Amino acid sequence: MKLVLYNNENKVLDVYKNISKVEAGTDEVTWNDGAVKGIKANFIVLPDEVEIGETIDQSIIDLDEKTKLQKKNLIQENEELKGRVKSLEETVLTLMDWV
Repeated sequence: MKLVLYNNENKVLDVYKNISKVEAGTDEVTWNDGAVKGIKANFIVLPDEVEIGETIDQSIIDLDEKTKLQKKNLIQENEELKGRVKSLEETVLTLMDWV
């Protein structure tokens, strides 16, 4: 993957190449051995094979994958899992009563 930062005129400001295990937030991107936080520019996350030059056009922007890479809300996910575990425990206890 690659992280591309660009301005409102679609001029490329910076590119981080060969990043993996990417998670994207609204103003930050983290990956296996790095991060960029507090991003003020526009940014997209692209597959490595996408070629970019000094500027990008809408067809490149449309290839953005950051929505697929959003950070998981671990607090919400944890609460959902706790609910599922509790439901499973109750089911097991009910089944044990039947035996």
